[in-house]
Amino acid sequence: MHGSIIGTLDECGDVTIRDPDRHPSPSATIAIRGWVCSKGGEPVEGVRIVTGDGPAIDAWYGQNRPDVAAAIGESARGTGFFAVIPAARHAGRDVTITVIAVSGSEEAVLAERRLFAEPQPDHAGSLYIDDLALADGSVRAVSGVVLTLPVDGVRVRGWALDPSKAALVTLDAIAAGHRWPATIGYRRDDVARAFASSEARFGGFRVALPALRPGIADLRFEGRAVDGTILRFSTVYQMLVST
Repeated sequence: MHGSIIGTLDECGDVTIRDPDRHPSPSATIAIRGWVCSKGGEPVEGVRIVTGDGPAIDAWYGQNRPDVAAAIGESARGTGFFAVIPAARHAGRDVTITVIAVSGSEEAVLAERRLFAEPQPDHAGSLYIDDLALADGSVRAVSGVVLTLPVDGVRVRGWALDPSKAALVTLDAIAAGHRWPATIGYRRDDVARAFASSEARFGGFRVALPALRPGIADLRFEGRAVDGTILRFSTVYQMLVST
């Protein structure tokens, strides 16, 4: 970026921005996340998201980014941002998303991405993994749908909502023929703000994945809404387990 503001757009949709410019977005929502701060590592005032023909929204700014703190300094730990845009209003067409960092009188375009919002049935729900808590106590932020995991197990942390933007009753992680129940109900004010729904406030979950065999496997999630509807989330994560 130009000026005194630096940062990165890590994710826009369900894939990382390292892929080609045109990204499929199969979720019911388009997730936008990254980090931004001053060159000295100090937080900015906020982050604004602008779509080509829609109103600007304020991203939830201040998320924990231990990876940024390790690279820049401890003052940059709380410089992550996150926002979601409903894909339905853009379904079937290209949409340009502009991420703007605001610091005092300065506004800087962090990134601009053009993607295609693929139509998705209303029953899909929304689910994202934020980070991985490793056995040694460290935390690894997640960007995109590829998870690099150690063989000695990991605790996955994220959030999941039903189509009405409410927290789930149950949630299971499924991989390699195994099913692990998640602990749900963790408070997520950032998710509630992003979805403008008080019922999303306790949509956080944590699930422990035990020791895993080295290799590649898909990680899927299945949940149950308050009304009993079974939700099979469209987002599939790929686990790369290495020694």
